[in-house]
Amino acid sequence: MKKLKFSMIEILVGIVVLTIMMAFLINAFTTAERIASTGQKGMDVFEKSNMALDFMSGEISQLTVNDSPRTQVAVQYGETYIRLIAKLPFTADPFRLHRITYFFNAGELGRTVELWDETNHVWETPTTATLMKDIEVFKFELVDEDGTMPVNTAIVTFPNYCEITFKLNNPESSQEKIQRMFTRRIFFK
Repeated sequence: MKKLKFSMIEILVGIVVLTIMMAFLINAFTTAERIASTGQKGMDVFEKSNMALDFMSGEISQLTVNDSPRTQVAVQYGETYIRLIAKLPFTADPFRLHRITYFFNAGELGRTVELWDETNHVWETPTTATLMKDIEVFKFELVDEDGTMPVNTAIVTFPNYCEITFKLNNPESSQEKIQRMFTRRIFFK
């Protein structure tokens, strides 16, 4: 009976084949992890953007409750801000006037809220919050039957809808060039 032994060359060939297989497996797992991570980041960005738009559209759409001749809503807007003065029925203080300003400044979307003090006839100290960061482009647009309403003017009648659009910055660490543009229309009538 003859003993089977492996020669040194056969062992080296086996190790090389095993090393090549391990390299392919490591590459496959690394690629899968990178794809999953990119997908998770994309979902996080989409979720945060959607939450900011939902918050803004929810608050702005509440104003339609006040659309009557006695309680007209004063609206002033530009391409990077919108200021509303109205009573918001679904807040902690529904009977006081609120002056709400959504603004875009230095890549951040923010919100300022001031309450009207009836006794002193002044706006109280504003509270400001940042809703979102890393925004490249931001735009408000009010549209009525005749088209886009003029910017930087006080508007007392409701438009047909308000359109909010923003584009997020591409992270510098990202090698992908993904267009991250979000738009929301808030219909009033």
